Amino acid sequence: MVLRHALTVETAETPLQARRRGESERAIGLAKQWLERDYKLGTLWLLLLAWSWEVKGERELAKRCLKEISQWWQGKTLEKLGGVFEKWQVEMAKFLLGELMEVEGWMEVGLQVLEDGVLKDLAHELAQKRKFEEAMEVAKGIEDALSRSAALREIATVMAKVGMMEKAKEVFEEAIEVAKGIEDARGRSEALREIATEMVKAGEFERAMEVAKGIEYARERSEALIRIAAEMAKVGMVEKVREVFEEAIEAAKGIEYARERSEALAVIAAEMAKAGMVEKAREVFEEAMEVAKGIEDAEERSRALAEIAAKMAEVGMVEKAGEAIKQAWQDAKQAASFDRLWEVAETAAKIGLTQKAIEFARQIVGERTWGLRRVLYALTGRGEKDGVKGLLALCGWAIETAIHACECLIRLYPDHVVSIAEVVQELAS
Repeated sequence: MVLRHALTVETAETPLQARRRGESERAIGLAKQWLERDYKLGTLWLLLLAWSWEVKGERELAKRCLKEISQWWQGKTLEKLGGVFEKWQVEMAKFLLGELMEVEGWMEVGLQVLEDGVLKDLAHELAQKRKFEEAMEVAKGIEDALSRSAALREIATVMAKVGMMEKAKEVFEEAIEVAKGIEDARGRSEALREIATEMVKAGEFERAMEVAKGIEYARERSEALIRIAAEMAKVGMVEKVREVFEEAIEAAKGIEYARERSEALAVIAAEMAKAGMVEKAREVFEEAMEVAKGIEDAEERSRALAEIAAKMAEVGMVEKAGEAIKQAWQDAKQAASFDRLWEVAETAAKIGLTQKAIEFARQIVGERTWGLRRVLYALTGRGEKDGVKGLLALCGWAIETAIHACECLIRLYPDHVVSIAEVVQELAS
């Protein structure tokens, strides 16, 4: 019975086959049957038919397909296209609608069948093709304020990049107004942070500052100010940069959760170092360390210290990074978390503290060999041949780990791929 059904589906006539034979009514009828079986696939069939007729200059048939979709969806409460498992369907629908912009009804169909997040992406793609009028029409049709604000922000960003500064300013202002109407305070703060970020990249320093200062949540306000300061540093606004960094520090100090507060201060310190404010950066790193050390939970404390170490290493403060990662290791041991121990070892490997990574791995490998591959991959990513070789003796605890070690060796020594592959074959057999 199941096999008979599968064969029936496999050999069933498709709408496109009927359309190729010139049987337009049958093609549309078959697509409408799909609407009843699987409305999402039926919608795609009708969009595909509309596109195939549009490219052949048969506008009325293309319009008919869009009308059929619109009428079928009207008045129904259906899940729109946009689920995480529907990527191919979403991409296909976006492409086809983008190709049908000259056909009456394309916008109505898009708003009916696509989720707000997908409509945001469609608006952005249209803007990138310089179809700004259509992009704006799509953006304004998005119901969810967060997605609508993001769509307007992205359109304004593209406009600024192509030199349409006056129009970009208008659209940024529209995005701000929509963002202010977002009900969720965190979402509102995040939306305004992203708008301020894009405005400063477009050279709108003063307005970006105004937007950033109006952000409710301290974390998002601090992040916006950091980004603004970084952009100002790029164009040599030295005195103003110092002021904005100070404001970012003050905002960071107002962050409720200690781990988020220490992370924000570490990010500020790193950006200050990049801007040439090294001594001040050291002070702020110390503040971040003090905040992290005050976290009660040992696992969270370890995680915060490892993040600070990574930021220190990023700006060349290797010695201080080593101190921070050592403390992160001690706290991970106190937490008695093997996952956390391996994460610290992996961080050490990623930031160039190779010997620390090897030392840590040697201490825990007997407990949880599976975590060793994370350290191996991190060292391989940095091209640390000696580091990987330093851990090879530990890789014999499990065949899986030994195979991962061989994979890393292949990446580091591509000229020896055959001999390494032979070892892998032996291990796997």
